[in-house]
Amino acid sequence: MSEKLSKEELDVLTSLLKRVTPLPKMEWPILRTIWENRLMPMNPIELFILDRPVLSADEGNLRILLSWRGKDDPYYPNCWHHPGGYLGADERIEAAIQRAAQREIGVPVKNISPVTMANWPKIARDHQWSLLVTCQPDGEPILKKGKLEYFPFNKQPSELLPYHVLMHEKVKSWIQFVRCLQGQDPDLCQMFLNSISPVLESDLKK
Repeated sequence: MSEKLSKEELDVLTSLLKRVTPLPKMEWPILRTIWENRLMPMNPIELFILDRPVLSADEGNLRILLSWRGKDDPYYPNCWHHPGGYLGADERIEAAIQRAAQREIGVPVKNISPVTMANWPKIARDHQWSLLVTCQPDGEPILKKGKLEYFPFNKQPSELLPYHVLMHEKVKSWIQFVRCLQGQDPDLCQMFLNSISPVLESDLKK
C-alpha cells in the first residue's frame, strides 16, 4: 500500500486539482493516472448502435455498429468494441451520448433506451461502472472498412473485446425479453419501453 500523503502534500495536491480540466477534456496524464491507479470508478456510456429499432425486425436481421481499436491502443489493441464515451462533469446523459456518437460515428443517435448497468472493477485500464444503451443512427454513419462497420447482431466478430462480449450478451437477452413482451402484450411492452427511456437526473443542488 502506498504511503499516505502528508498534510503539506495534500494541500499542494488539493490546490493543483482545482486547476485540472474536468471530464470530458481532462488533461491526459491526469486521466491516465486516475485510470491506472484506480483512484475512482469511471462512468462510460456504452452505445449499442443498431441499424433499426429493436421491435421493427426479426432479431436475426438486426445489425450492430462496431468500431476497431488499432495496434497502437495501449490497453486494448487490435479488437472491435461498441462505441461509447465517459460521462463528463455537469453533463446530461443524452448530451454525453450524442457527443460520443458524433465522435465515433459522425452522426447523432435516436431512440435511446437504457438497458442495464455493468460493473468492471478489474479490467486492464480502469474500474468502469458502465451504462449500456441501445440506439439507432440519426443519419448515415461514416462507415469505413476495418474501422467502423456493421455486423450481424447474432454473429459477433471473434476479435470483439472480451468484456464487450459479455455486455453484448446482456443486451441480447434484454432485446429477447422486449420482443417476447411485445408478442404477448404490445401495449404493456410500449409502456415498459416508455418507462425506462428517461433516466433519472436532476439539477438539484442539495
